[in-house]
Amino acid sequence: MPDVNVQAEIEQRFAEVTGQRGVPGRVVIHGRAAELHGAGAVVSIDVGEMLDQWSILPEDMRAAQLQAAVDRLRSAVAAALPPPPETTDVAPIVGKVVGALIALAMVAGGVFWLVRANFFGSKAASLASSAVSTAPVSTADVIGKRERESCESSRRRLYAGATALDVDPAGWVIELWLAREANPTPLSDDPIVKETTHAVLSPRLGALTPASATWLETGEVGRARLRFEGGYLQPFMQAEGRDRFVSLIDQLADATRADHAALFAHCAHSNVRDVGAYFRGRDAAGAAATLLFAQGLFTDPPSVDRAKLGGDANALGALVKATSGMEAPAVEELIRDNGGRVITHDGAGRGAYGLSFALGGPTRAQQAARALSKERKLN
Repeated sequence: MPDVNVQAEIEQRFAEVTGQRGVPGRVVIHGRAAELHGAGAVVSIDVGEMLDQWSILPEDMRAAQLQAAVDRLRSAVAAALPPPPETTDVAPIVGKVVGALIALAMVAGGVFWLVRANFFGSKAASLASSAVSTAPVSTADVIGKRERESCESSRRRLYAGATALDVDPAGWVIELWLAREANPTPLSDDPIVKETTHAVLSPRLGALTPASATWLETGEVGRARLRFEGGYLQPFMQAEGRDRFVSLIDQLADATRADHAALFAHCAHSNVRDVGAYFRGRDAAGAAATLLFAQGLFTDPPSVDRAKLGGDANALGALVKATSGMEAPAVEELIRDNGGRVITHDGAGRGAYGLSFALGGPTRAQQAARALSKERKLN
């Protein structure tokens, strides 16, 4: 249950936002849900993440989360409205007249095409044949277009201040990236990688059906990338599910002795990594290099100037060198100032230093990468 004072404060803030947005009714916090009591049926949405983080959220993120929550409540109200009644009172005589007009139009159309065929000959026939042979748009094309449009719409909302909880998962993919240095054995051949399949991951991460998890070909010996699609997006965008993803990447990094690991989400049709979740290294400097490589190089525009890295083939090594010597307190302060937090543990007998960014600030990893790049003079 949320603290009584926090609950009262959030309800008061909801009242201010609904008043500004012209949303009738009163928002009440009940458990981990926000309920809108208006003229119609009561609707509710899950705001547990906001309740948990309220005391540590900066004011701009509080305002953004409240605005996004009100939008979700309005959508819930719209979804709860009954469909409009079907019109069934057309008089029989009107129906007969309409039917006669349609029949007349069909006859006239037939006569027109007959006359056209007789008088304009093969040219008209050729044009007609060409029109008939035009291939229809496939269902896959239509779905792909809708997913691209949905993902772009979600991206615009994220950059306007929405939280990851309010993202429509259509068109998004999640990627888990691993890298290790000075090991000649291909990371993709590691037994742990081969055993980490969709069948194993789906129940562990709570994926909904349909879903897929596939290792991608990287073309690099020391790299491995796992792509999640479909029903994996829902748990990734929720607090408990995100924790399971972070636990997975830590386990894989420990087991494969990876030096760098990252977790992020982006639109399937775009290389811009909009939602940065977790970036790990063996120490603070290594984690900073991971953030710059896996996030900073994939913002729009890139936070890191590639020309300063000596080419893409050596980008990670150049960033490791650029962050070498950074002390943990300096990294922690920079990450904390930009909406993230540090997670450390002793994994597989080696140190592990992770930079985590919460659902409430899905684009904060980009902000942190820009600040770090500026500090290291890489932009």
